[in-house]
Amino acid sequence: MYTIMKKIILSMAGIALFSEFTHAQVGINTSTPKTTMDVSAKRDPSGNITDNTQILGLQAPRLTRGELTANTAAYGADQKGALVYITDISTGNTTGSRINMNAVGYYYFDGTLWQKINSGPVAVNMYTADGTLGANRTVTMADKTLSFTSSPTSGTNHFNVDGATFSVDALANRVGVGTTSPSAILNTLNSVGGNTGDVFATGINNCGADCLQAAARNMVVYNTNSTSTSAGSIDFVSATNSTGVSGAVIKSIDRNAGSNFGGLSFQTRGDASGLVDRLVIKSTGNVGVGTTDTPTEKLDVNGNTRIRGLVNGSDAASFPRSIVAKTDGTLGYSSISMSSFQLTIPPHNQYIADFTNHSNTAYDSDGWWVISKSSISANVTFTTTGSGFSGSSSPYTTTATNFSPAKMTIIYEYQGTPFSDPGKIYPQLTTGNNQTFPDVYNPSFIKLETVGGKTRMTVSIVRSDNMLNNWAGAFLLNTLFVVKN
Repeated sequence: MYTIMKKIILSMAGIALFSEFTHAQVGINTSTPKTTMDVSAKRDPSGNITDNTQILGLQAPRLTRGELTANTAAYGADQKGALVYITDISTGNTTGSRINMNAVGYYYFDGTLWQKINSGPVAVNMYTADGTLGANRTVTMADKTLSFTSSPTSGTNHFNVDGATFSVDALANRVGVGTTSPSAILNTLNSVGGNTGDVFATGINNCGADCLQAAARNMVVYNTNSTSTSAGSIDFVSATNSTGVSGAVIKSIDRNAGSNFGGLSFQTRGDASGLVDRLVIKSTGNVGVGTTDTPTEKLDVNGNTRIRGLVNGSDAASFPRSIVAKTDGTLGYSSISMSSFQLTIPPHNQYIADFTNHSNTAYDSDGWWVISKSSISANVTFTTTGSGFSGSSSPYTTTATNFSPAKMTIIYEYQGTPFSDPGKIYPQLTTGNNQTFPDVYNPSFIKLETVGGKTRMTVSIVRSDNMLNNWAGAFLLNTLFVVKN
């Protein structure tokens, strides 16, 4: 063994000496080495391999991981580039410089650690074969662009991400989200059965002029045709695909590309006559309901109108105006408004004692208190003339003179919002029946004033017949305020 090693060493020494005369390049089986050491197969003078039994190759030292673990030689910077082939990893360990030594194969020493020379699977060319991404990857484009071009002659799904999640029809220049066969430039579809989740949503990190920023815009519809009177529309289709007939439309109208004017029309299809304008908002601000796209007022309604949930406007102080209409239906307001109340006339003093300061609350009604009442009983003076009985030349005659009917002065106080200007109110008074009694009372308005922040009305009630009776029951005083604003 010693002799063999000696021969090898001498042979290598000879090679080294030969290399001194050949510019430090060593050739094995070649007289014209091209590198520091150039190993060639055995060839004839013509450069051809004639011995096909020779075993070709260059072998690094072969050992097990256990043998390398047992090796006490110190590897350092001087051993950078050392190459070994580990034939077995069932023994030894992965500590220290061998931390990466976990598989059979070639390893090189980098001055600190033994690094694996990965043989691994054959690399896959993604442009000619399918492949699987082994780990997360990031493409940093910097100032470069990334483009995909396609020239299909048929089909729809020429590029996709996860099937229907995102699909490009390069033949028709369409994009599908949720579909692999888009029927529009952008076709979104929530194709999951029974799913009512959002199909399209937009958001913006901008609140516009309120935040001193540019106008906030989430979705923009525009028309490249500068002469069209519409910027576009949003169509609702009753069919199961986007090519169906529109059943309802929100359409842009009054477009003027030069002045940036624009309005909206809301259309529906109710019968075979096609889409009909149901509501239009003109660029002027006029709104039409049921009109033919030409509303003449801020709100122009062609048809009957119903307003639900109106508040009670009987309080003339809060509702000082009345709605009036022209013959063409144009509404306006009148400076004359009316409020009605039904007050109570208390019984005469003969039956219910007069009172002041609202000491009797039994006759308050319709928001009005009876503050006081003051009664005057009926009175009459009889005068008799004549000297004889009936049939005589001068029979007795009795005549009633100085007739004074029963009267009452009543002060009412309104408990609602006081009327701002009592001088512009013109009360109209009528009395109402008490059960089956006839209307035998005449009301008279005396004054309307503001006392202590409340509106007070003083009236006089006079019994108009000559029955000489004071009244025992409560009667109604129908009151109508005509207010001129």
